[in-house]
Amino acid sequence: VTAAVNESFLDTAQLRSSIVSHAKMLGYNAHGTQSAVITTNVTAVMTSSSATSVTLPKNTKFELANDTSYLFYTTDDTALLQNTTTGYANNYEASDVLLVEGRPATYQFTVDVNDPTQRFIIPNANASFSHISVVVQESATANTRTTFVQPTNVALVNDANAIFLVSEAYNGYPELTFGNGVVGKKLVHGNIVLVDYYISRGAAGNGIRGPFIINDPSFTASGLARGVTATIDADTVASYNGTDAEDVDQIRYIAPLMYSAQNRCVTGEDYKALILAEYGDSIAAINVFGGEEGNPNDANERPAYGHVYIALKPKVGLRFTDSTHDIIMKTVVAPRQVIGVLPEIVIPDYVYVVVKTEAFYDTKATTRSKDALVDVIKTGIS
Repeated sequence: VTAAVNESFLDTAQLRSSIVSHAKMLGYNAHGTQSAVITTNVTAVMTSSSATSVTLPKNTKFELANDTSYLFYTTDDTALLQNTTTGYANNYEASDVLLVEGRPATYQFTVDVNDPTQRFIIPNANASFSHISVVVQESATANTRTTFVQPTNVALVNDANAIFLVSEAYNGYPELTFGNGVVGKKLVHGNIVLVDYYISRGAAGNGIRGPFIINDPSFTASGLARGVTATIDADTVASYNGTDAEDVDQIRYIAPLMYSAQNRCVTGEDYKALILAEYGDSIAAINVFGGEEGNPNDANERPAYGHVYIALKPKVGLRFTDSTHDIIMKTVVAPRQVIGVLPEIVIPDYVYVVVKTEAFYDTKATTRSKDALVDVIKTGIS
């Protein structure tokens, strides 16, 4: 009886399925494995220079040059533009290309409205929760297809919107939920649900900078001589946001914050909660402050009323890329910001502290040597 009562509350529940369920009631969807991503520049050297651009297809494979077991793929078709510099006409390039770690996979469901127990669960514990795309075909004999998307705000969804939600099922697998005809378009009998996803290594995909090489037969057949990637600059963050299944303590911490934020950015804590819910596994520290906190006596730091500043420190490196900042702003902040407030992500300033320590010890109170004590002290303050 006691165990059953404990599972009824977020703070005392021990089963992951119970904790995930309680979090969902507070408006927070815990996630399982998520693929790491990296934004990089791509150069494809082609055998011909007759075209002004070439298309890098979705799911073009990039291998890590020194470890081919790490695979990254393009998430969309990408246009590579011809380099017009003399001597480089065979080079086709694109900047800020998003690559996702994992191996592409597909799964198919056939909708059966006569089965009240039917659920749309992807049977793979390593399926990336963050990169799932869904297309619904009208029937097995019809070719009409509709792309379903994940909504940023369910409150704005009507009966015609083709949307789906991703949540964690009882067994840790990703489960897809579709509309009911009031909130979101409802599936009908005989629909074919086609799901594309990535089988991910989770957190093991983080911290990879490259270089990568294109190793994809379909693209090679179109005239590729050599394909490489290059990071934007030396300070660019390596692959990030890859996670294993979310820790239960993290779920307990984030869920109440998400409930208090109510899916809108008003207070500094709201910004923190919503950003951490999406990118918490890649962020080492976050600070949010209002422009009114500036110093009126400092020409460089005068108050900027109506502004909100967000400083993020990644777990790997010193800063996120500009493209990552843009993604956070567009997908997390902008849909939830208050009219009249201008949020901005700023680069944090770092203060490096050099510690010079003198230690005094009683030789009668320890059997350790001086060198052993030095090692203990260094370990303790590092």
